Amino acid sequence: MKLLNGFSILQTIFILLQRSCYMQGGCSVKKYKVLQRGYNVFMQKGVKSFFQPKSVKDLNKCLKSCALETFCHICTLDNGICHIFHSMKDKLRVEITDIPSSATTYYETGQDEEWLKVYFLKIKSGFRVAESFVGNGTYKSWGPAECTRTFCADFFRSNLIDVWSNLPIHKVKMLARKNNEDVVSVMFNGKNSNKESWFSVSGALESPWKDLKIGRPFLKYKACSSFELCKEGETGWFTINNDKLYCESNSNDIPPYIVYSNKTHYIKYDDGEYADDFAIFISFK
Repeated sequence: MKLLNGFSILQTIFILLQRSCYMQGGCSVKKYKVLQRGYNVFMQKGVKSFFQPKSVKDLNKCLKSCALETFCHICTLDNGICHIFHSMKDKLRVEITDIPSSATTYYETGQDEEWLKVYFLKIKSGFRVAESFVGNGTYKSWGPAECTRTFCADFFRSNLIDVWSNLPIHKVKMLARKNNEDVVSVMFNGKNSNKESWFSVSGALESPWKDLKIGRPFLKYKACSSFELCKEGETGWFTINNDKLYCESNSNDIPPYIVYSNKTHYIKYDDGEYADDFAIFISFK
């Protein structure tokens, strides 16, 4: 294969399509990968996108347009038209086809080139985790309106959650951090799941707790409520609570509270540790 600046043409194409990178602000690298062939993301029909579609000459310009927007994490190039999507405001749909398509969708990955963040919540931010993740209600009903208008650093919800069941999701990762360090990481099977069914003890693939028995019946080990891995009563492994957390809580504290077991087993939540934030990531096949 003919060499082009030290690379073969085949290698050059691979770099452009599979690992396109852009610098933003001179320090942060944004990387993009192709969504599984046969799956493409578009705006819902009849709905205007937040960002205006652009006519571009090549893929790089399309990806750069997305990289320059803080709230663009996914884009589609279709017949020379670049569609970049606002991660929180646009109403999306997914087209699935077995025949070749003129469109190709690209998504932003993290530094490990696998995971795409779809949800983030900070402790004491005032946002309600269950309603906001599933999408019941509006931003005003989920939390502080002044925060959502400015897209503050306390909360993020990707609109990909709304098309979850139509995406080729492979795995889901739940991550909690304290002092900027990972303290809880639980991996779930995301195959054939929807935005609610993936979160279950039976679907957990990896966890830091030895007594969270993978595949045990829900009667004994279950997800008691949204984002709570509990055993019984006030014991468990992990919980996000939007109500006053047990008797020791300061009545002036603002929810949510993110409580986890830093042991290798379940605990009484009164003995738990508090995390600073919580995030959900997805990976594709």
